[in-house]
Amino acid sequence: MIRSLENLSGRRYPGRGIILGRTSDGRHLLTVYFITGRSASSQARKLAWESPALWTRPTDEETLKKGQVDLLIYPAVMATPAGLAVSNGKQTKDLAQALAKDLPPAEALNEGLKSWSFEPDAPIHTPRISGCLRVDGRSELHLIKRRADGAEVRQAFCYSGQKKGRGVLLTTYAGCDRKKLPSFVGRPRPVRLLRSASAQEAAEAVYAALKPKGGRPDYRVAAACVFMEQGSGRVAEVHIINRSERTGTSHGQRQAR
Repeated sequence: MIRSLENLSGRRYPGRGIILGRTSDGRHLLTVYFITGRSASSQARKLAWESPALWTRPTDEETLKKGQVDLLIYPAVMATPAGLAVSNGKQTKDLAQALAKDLPPAEALNEGLKSWSFEPDAPIHTPRISGCLRVDGRSELHLIKRRADGAEVRQAFCYSGQKKGRGVLLTTYAGCDRKKLPSFVGRPRPVRLLRSASAQEAAEAVYAALKPKGGRPDYRVAAACVFMEQGSGRVAEVHIINRSERTGTSHGQRQAR
């Protein structure tokens, strides 16, 4: 399972989130993607694995149409032979295309995000969070957000190689539950991955950490984890938890050691 999620469990509304990491045995790279949503249209979604991508899909078409559909339906994670691309929007496709050119994570993100900015959903202006995780363990997270004066801010967080049993977490929002949501600030937060971790355990740990406390509203929509074999680029396991279904579904199976 994943530990060091106190930073996540203490937030009332983190928005969307990405974790990039490497299992403690060093055999698998992983990305976790989760969704929390306050509006009915955001809640009317689920995650679905349609190889080679993890997609957001509607659970209620009519409710979804009350929101900005273009910002709600997208491939959240895309697998390529070079690694995994992940984001909270349609920029994932551009990131995957750049990563497939065998570019280093920083170059892939620069190329994939060159035509993207923060989301056009005033007055919130949701940040775009993105990440690339190469099969050799190199990774980078990227944040595009709007400053109070309207200017665009771009931040990149590069990791030369994911250490065994370690990962990093980036969310769209700081975690307050306000009408105008403050964007994430600072560096991605570190997380720990235990030796027994599987995609299912990782997804469940994150989903549990998002459970509200003290009778607060439950904004959880879904959480999913994708395991990729380090070096080979093969997707070994995917596990998805959708609140609308209240069940977990797995795709693929980890090989026993």
